[in-house]
Formats: sequence, C-alpha cells, structure tokens
Amino acid sequence: MARLAARFVSHLFACPDLPAAAANGQQVPARLDHFIAYALHRTRLPESVTYASLFLLQRLKARFPAAKGSSGHRLFISALC
Repeated sequence: MARLAARFVSHLFACPDLPAAAANGQQVPARLDHFIAYALHRTRLPESVTYASLFLLQRLKARFPAAKGSSGHRLFISALC
C-alpha cells in the first residue's frame, strides 16, 4: 500500500522520492514509500482512509493542474490529516 501511495503522489505532483537534504547536519529524511509505510503503521488507520487521502490529492491536482510538489511527504501527511 505504501509503494502504491508513494508512486501515486510522486507521479501526480512530480515530486522526488527524497526531499531536499537537511541543512546543518540533520538526519536525512526517509524515502517516500518508507515514510508512508511508517505513517500508516503508526496511525493504524484503515486502508479506506489512505484511499480517501489519495482521492483528495487527485481532486487537488484536478482543480490546480499546474500544481507541483516539492515534498511528497508533506502532501501525503496533509491529505491524511
């Protein structure tokens, strides 16, 4: 499920799998599919919530076709909440 969601977000908004490297020697963020898998594991939400968040992202892209994402991590978490 996490790989599917990561591919969907990355393809829809043309955002990279890895966000920009953290400044000041901070920890490097996880790949998008690992991040989504961790978020889904920690929240223990039903699969239907994940599909609903992907649907919201699809509606956002339909409404604003020129939208591009700099971070799929932020897009997915925003839609999930």
